[in-house]
Amino acid sequence: MKILFSIFIIILISACTEPAQKFGNVEKGMSMQEVFLNSGEPSEKNKLGKLELWVYKEADRTVIFQNDSVLTIITSAEARADSIEMAVKKAGKDLKKEIIKTGEKIDSLGEDLKETFSKDSTEIHK
Repeated sequence: MKILFSIFIIILISACTEPAQKFGNVEKGMSMQEVFLNSGEPSEKNKLGKLELWVYKEADRTVIFQNDSVLTIITSAEARADSIEMAVKKAGKDLKKEIIKTGEKIDSLGEDLKETFSKDSTEIHK
């Protein structure tokens, strides 16, 4: 009975570690194609702003891509939630910067239009 139990434990341990080994070669900076060739089709794919998340449930891994490149690999549910929150905050900051730039451009165009109309109206009143 002890031998049967030991064999069962060994099989269970090897079954649990096998999916994670598929991620042994996945590293930051790899392309989506490289991850796909290394780890196969993910269980889920999600887009979150500029980020794409590939979830490999059986291996308890989530690969986060930015611009077709691995940004990070998350290995547990808690870490996944924390890292996703941080990634969303970073994406939010990037978005905020872009909105501010756009606002500044609109303000500049508004000032140019005011100046143009101001010149036109003074010429009309002459």
